[in-house]
Amino acid sequence: MSQSGIYGLFYYHGRQCSYRPVEVLLVCITGTVCLLTLNIYDATHSVSQQNQSSGEKISLPAGFHVGPTSYFLALVCIYIQCKQLIHQGSSYILGFVSVFAIFSCVVFSSIVANLYGRDVWVVREALPYFFLLSDFNTASSLVKHTLQSATYDAVPGRIAESIASLGPTVTLNTLVGTLVIGIGTLSGVTELETICQFGCLSLVTHYVIFMTFFPACLSLFLELCTGRGRSTPRWQLDSTDGAPVEELEPNPVVQGVKLIMSTGLMLIHGHRWFMVRSDNNYENAYNDAAVEESWFQRFLAGNTEQIVVLVFAVGLAIRYLLMDNEDRIYDHVEQKQKVTSLEHKVSFTVGTEDQVEDCEQACSSQNTDQQETSALFTELKNASEKSMTSQKVVRTKSDLNSLSRKGRIDEEFQKDSSGGRMKVLDRRRTVSEGHCPDDSCESSDDSLHLPGLIRIDSSPPRMEHKERSLEKCKRMLKQPDGVFSLTDKEIQMLVESKVIPGYQLEKVLQDPARAVKIRRNVVLKKLPAAVDLVDLPCDHYDYSDVVGACCENVIGYMPVPVGVAGPLLLNGENYHVPMATTEGCLVASTNRGCRALLLSGGVRSSVFADGMTRGPVVRFPSALLASDVKLWLEEETNFMEIKQVFDSTSRFARLQSVKGVIAGRLLFIRFVATTGDAMGMNMLSKGTEKALSCLQGHFPTLEVLSLSGNVCTDKKATAINWIEGRGKSVVCEAIVPGRVVQKVLKTTVSALTELNVSKNLVGSAMAGAIGGFNAHAANIVTAIFIATGQDPAQCVSSGNCITLLEPCGPTKEDLYISCTMPSLEVGTVGGGTILGPQSACLKMLGVGGANKSEPGKNSTKLAQIVCSTVLAGELSLLSALAAGDLVKSHLSLNRSTVNLLAEDASKNCAVL
Repeated sequence: MSQSGIYGLFYYHGRQCSYRPVEVLLVCITGTVCLLTLNIYDATHSVSQQNQSSGEKISLPAGFHVGPTSYFLALVCIYIQCKQLIHQGSSYILGFVSVFAIFSCVVFSSIVANLYGRDVWVVREALPYFFLLSDFNTASSLVKHTLQSATYDAVPGRIAESIASLGPTVTLNTLVGTLVIGIGTLSGVTELETICQFGCLSLVTHYVIFMTFFPACLSLFLELCTGRGRSTPRWQLDSTDGAPVEELEPNPVVQGVKLIMSTGLMLIHGHRWFMVRSDNNYENAYNDAAVEESWFQRFLAGNTEQIVVLVFAVGLAIRYLLMDNEDRIYDHVEQKQKVTSLEHKVSFTVGTEDQVEDCEQACSSQNTDQQETSALFTELKNASEKSMTSQKVVRTKSDLNSLSRKGRIDEEFQKDSSGGRMKVLDRRRTVSEGHCPDDSCESSDDSLHLPGLIRIDSSPPRMEHKERSLEKCKRMLKQPDGVFSLTDKEIQMLVESKVIPGYQLEKVLQDPARAVKIRRNVVLKKLPAAVDLVDLPCDHYDYSDVVGACCENVIGYMPVPVGVAGPLLLNGENYHVPMATTEGCLVASTNRGCRALLLSGGVRSSVFADGMTRGPVVRFPSALLASDVKLWLEEETNFMEIKQVFDSTSRFARLQSVKGVIAGRLLFIRFVATTGDAMGMNMLSKGTEKALSCLQGHFPTLEVLSLSGNVCTDKKATAINWIEGRGKSVVCEAIVPGRVVQKVLKTTVSALTELNVSKNLVGSAMAGAIGGFNAHAANIVTAIFIATGQDPAQCVSSGNCITLLEPCGPTKEDLYISCTMPSLEVGTVGGGTILGPQSACLKMLGVGGANKSEPGKNSTKLAQIVCSTVLAGELSLLSALAAGDLVKSHLSLNRSTVNLLAEDASKNCAVL
């Protein structure tokens, strides 16, 4: 058989083991159980032979014993190999190889025990030889290469590649080792023959387990650990940590020598067997046949149950491996070649409808011939270049990068066309364009590639099938796991036909990234132009955290620039504050304020109140009854009863106060509670609902009109939040020396204090502002809220701030500044804080997640950081207004054109 044929055979074997792990494991485990109960000894030893042994049931040579040296060498061998596995740096590699070793040991022990009479002493004598001949490096190489997969979809292909590369080598090594050790069985020395038998059994056991049980166990475990929809598995290894599949291939010179050795050894064994057989007398032929027949009959009689179970397991596996519908494995892979050309347009062009149709027809007629594949790629490339010329699209720097990637792909394709073929990557369940199975996969919005095509040498070709009809897709959808056999285009057809609700795609597909892609294509067809979503990215994002928590009907994500201001010296600690904004000059201005505060000794801050609110509205038959309930709630005993019920709904929510407001027969009840490190709206809602049920038990005529009666008040500018507070009530202050005001802020203390009175106090009062006695507090609050995953809509009340400035010091040459924010609604758990980028920004500030030792400490610190950053922004903006530099700085940093002023913007806005 040729080398390519051997490669294809082992590749097919590895793929079947990885695609059907349950069936393979069923056969392996059932076979092991049968070995544990199999009665080989009694079947292979006649009664007379057992009697001749004087009661000895074990057919080991007399005096055979394994000395301490063998145990010591076995332990040293185990220690060296375990040390090498630990140095791999992955607990998964160590775990998988350990499972491989344990299972191999169990199978080996079962075989030895059955061959030699089921005595534990025999197994004890055989185990040292098992571990001396164990080689776990090959198993670790397979695991390492598999763990480099980007997603689970690439795991079966990785396992198949490893088996194809390692299989011939392992097979040849096992054959050579067995033949070499088998020479000892011809020595005539009984003890040596027994040891060699143990060695041969060890090598064969390792080989069988490595080629069957191990790849199936690896595939099944990684599938269970990953789950559907995860973009980056936790078991993934860096591609630089392991050898590529090419490095797993053996040295051809060494392989040739081993082939010659194995051939010679086989001739020796064959000659020995032939000579022994020829020496037998013909008159003993009848007796030998009778003995063999007696042995076979005894074997069947003693092991009927085990044989039936093993045959049943093998038959069940064959049923799934050979008779199962092949479409479930391969159809959706072939359909991707036709669908992806339409759904993933050639990335750096704005293709017309005719060009898309031409591309789809070309892809659907593609076969395995190298010349036709090359012609297809050339046609796609030429069509995309013509489209660029005709459309005259002005591209940015990202498109120049995509063009360079196009050149690299073209060059790589030409290399592949001469020595290999482009093949479709095997997928376990579905073709999901939301995942990139290979490191070469780039964003579909700004790169040129043939989606889903990966070079896999000599993998068997696939046959394309026609697109299924709507009725057939409906029938498949009703089958168990039938949805995973449908292609993206077929799912899209079901969505457009209202068979699958568009908002339930994530639930139906159990793959958020794929659901986003399909919904995006559905929406794209309804838009006026196909390019409307070109610049809205959707790839390379973990949507699993978004589903059911942050957004619905997702079609992509919105990248927002994130700047950093700082260091901000707050209460003796430095913070670098992330700010997500599209307003130029905001981060630079805040950064200048942070620098002024750093030179002034920093900011001091304190949270003087903490309590999220929820204010339901209830109705009574009369205003008098509503008044009675209000007074009832104010009594201490009744409040404690409501508090007990409220607090029972959460580990962190603790009711602080209840206040009633009457309007006729309507009663608005404002519940105030602490909520740990969460912002707390859901906690308040849950506790309020339970408290209202308790209150309704005392006053049956109470009618709940709404869980929120706008007395809370959430996401609206109200005086009650400004006066009584909501969330965290924070104050911060700083003293800025006069020299810093002059050198850094380019103004004077008197100018700043006069401007603050005129603008922030008098001006806001004249405008009838509620909580708006500041220069631009909402600017900083919003930027930090977006960066850290807070609710941006709550900036309406969280931006409430009063900024006060006054001269201080012995000669009034220094500046005292303070900001008071009574209603900062922030949290470090829940909501948008669970998303990766937002969580990273929280970790920048040292407040990521919940504080386990002191619940609420992280959210309190975040509130202080927000208030102190607002102070820095207020100081810088007021200084720019006092110096008359506001217009100059914004013309320099907040316009998309070239600078209109010759003066350096750094003098006007920020000192970086």
